Amino acid sequence: MAPNVASDSLQQKIKAGDASRLEIPVQTAYDSLCHDRKIVRAVWRIPVPVLYFCAFVSMLFAHIPATNMYEQGYAVSSTLATSGSDTVTTDSTMKFYNIGQISDVFDWLTDTFVPSVFITEDYNGKALTKDLWGRVAAFNKVLGAVNFQVTRKAIHTCITQPFLENLYPHCYDASNTTTEQKLISFDTPATDAIGKINALKAQGDWLDFSTEELLITIVTYNGELQGYAVTEMQLTFSEGGSVQTSSSTTPALSNPYSASLTTAADTIVLMFFLLALGTQLRRLYRYRRSGIRTLVCGDVWVVIEHASTVAVVAFYFVWISIVLLMYQKEFRNNLASLVVTGKNWASDAEARDRLYAVIDRLKAVAKLTVALRLIATLAIFLLSLRILKRFRFHPRLSILTRTVASALHQFGAFFVVFIVIFVTFAVSGTILFGDRVEEFSSLETAMETCINMLFGNFDYDSIQGLYAPVCMFYYWGYMIVVSLVLLNMMLAIVLDAYAEVSSESYKSQYNLAVTRIVDNMVWTCLLWMNDLVRCKSRKNKRDVSARTAPQIGETIRPQLNFAELDRADVVFRGRIRPWLLERGLSAMLEQKEETQTGNLTPRMLMEMFPSASIQESEARATLQHIMDGFVRPNSSNSDAHNGEQQSKDEDETVHSAYVVRQGLNITDTVTPTEDTDTSREWLDN
Repeated sequence: MAPNVASDSLQQKIKAGDASRLEIPVQTAYDSLCHDRKIVRAVWRIPVPVLYFCAFVSMLFAHIPATNMYEQGYAVSSTLATSGSDTVTTDSTMKFYNIGQISDVFDWLTDTFVPSVFITEDYNGKALTKDLWGRVAAFNKVLGAVNFQVTRKAIHTCITQPFLENLYPHCYDASNTTTEQKLISFDTPATDAIGKINALKAQGDWLDFSTEELLITIVTYNGELQGYAVTEMQLTFSEGGSVQTSSSTTPALSNPYSASLTTAADTIVLMFFLLALGTQLRRLYRYRRSGIRTLVCGDVWVVIEHASTVAVVAFYFVWISIVLLMYQKEFRNNLASLVVTGKNWASDAEARDRLYAVIDRLKAVAKLTVALRLIATLAIFLLSLRILKRFRFHPRLSILTRTVASALHQFGAFFVVFIVIFVTFAVSGTILFGDRVEEFSSLETAMETCINMLFGNFDYDSIQGLYAPVCMFYYWGYMIVVSLVLLNMMLAIVLDAYAEVSSESYKSQYNLAVTRIVDNMVWTCLLWMNDLVRCKSRKNKRDVSARTAPQIGETIRPQLNFAELDRADVVFRGRIRPWLLERGLSAMLEQKEETQTGNLTPRMLMEMFPSASIQESEARATLQHIMDGFVRPNSSNSDAHNGEQQSKDEDETVHSAYVVRQGLNITDTVTPTEDTDTSREWLDN
């Protein structure tokens, strides 16, 4: 019972705050001051990546107005690429995604496509002014003409068994193709456009068995949103006899810098980028002797920082490429010529070349726009990880990243087993149902279907009844093995890692309460403002450093080194300046006899700065603040997490890094001489 009695007595005196007898080992005090300084420095570094992230996001919304682009793209695509499963009647028009054979293509062109694109009259049959011709969905004007490109396969003799030669003598070679393009001007009335489509139908060879693909390209401009849109509608005639339809509409800004806000956003991002780049280059120069591989790939967080910088550079490289393409004089001249009406595209080769040049240029811009969005998404994720990196100083704020890092070490073997079983079921599904079910028609599609099955996004009716009861055993087996067993194993790995990391987060001997961190930051900020007002923010620190630095060949004696410092240089708001005290304790620790037996007391603090006239209350306040930097034995944070599990251990040991003078020797206390495992990691960054 003796240790318990001593521990209870010790805790009671700590709570009572008997400051006249307080003392703390010099090494422990030095560690507490260092830790506070590093914590404040780490917290002050958080706003920079946060502001960098916010600036980059603001710039993205300025460069990529997603809402406007969606409105423009949706209006065009929903008008041209129609779909529906309504009841088919004699009055129903063919929809794009309902096309199933060649004859349906002509029905869709004449009944749906042409009336939606070649508009020269309003809904009352009255003629529109020329500036309103060829507008899709009211505000999207067709540029020049609509391009119809047909790809045909060459005919050849089928390579088959002799007894089948007369049954199927001719085949089509997909490797030997030719293309033909037809243009219909935007100012063509709907009746004339329908007549041209019917003429192509009457030929009988525009779309036939040799047709591999029909690609329809429409380039539109929306003056309300100041954006282009490239719409491609593709009909692929497969060798199996089906018609596969697909469409895409990619909007792009016509004037990337139409608003001054865009330039301001780029400027702000550039400032943060240069700041981040300068920090990385300084770190590379500072640790240049450790090797290039260690500097660039030594730590995952270092890789993330370098990758985020590369992603931002890649984003602006693509963005500048888009801007240069849009601002080229030749492109603008070609674009302006497309609004002229009455052109004969069949005979005017120069007009065709201008149109094709505009289409190719806008297709290139559309592809670059897609690449820009992908790079922007990657950059956003990397910049958000930079914010998480700044949370590493706090064991609870970094609990997510440390949990994932801990779980990844165990995921290696698990993923090997998971991939083997997953691929097995995907291949089995393709073999079993690939010839009858679209979801398993290819291995790639089957793998996508198996992933959807994990999240319940699969219709069992699509395979029900196929090879019964094999389909039932396949579905149940997959759901039991993969969904119930493997996914729960993965969840268990994550939960175990979280429990381990969470328990370690509450074992730190330092006080990481938000109130203490905020108090240190506010106190440091007030100190900086005080020095700035007194015009001593730089000059005073240089003078103090010169007066406290040891001379060559001189033995370090703190009471002599700090003898010339006056009160204003030492004391601020009732406490000794931490950085000055840290330097003094560092000098004391260099003396071997002090590191073994030295205890820091209020009297020692007063004698350390004889010219500063430090009052006893100020020395006690300084010492008390240092002692508060450690977690108290019965702190609410520790008890809330550990509970009764650690109560027995705490009854038998002294859990404090400081003591009250009670006849105990310095060797009875805990004197940490090293930082925690993670402190050195995040502080160097």
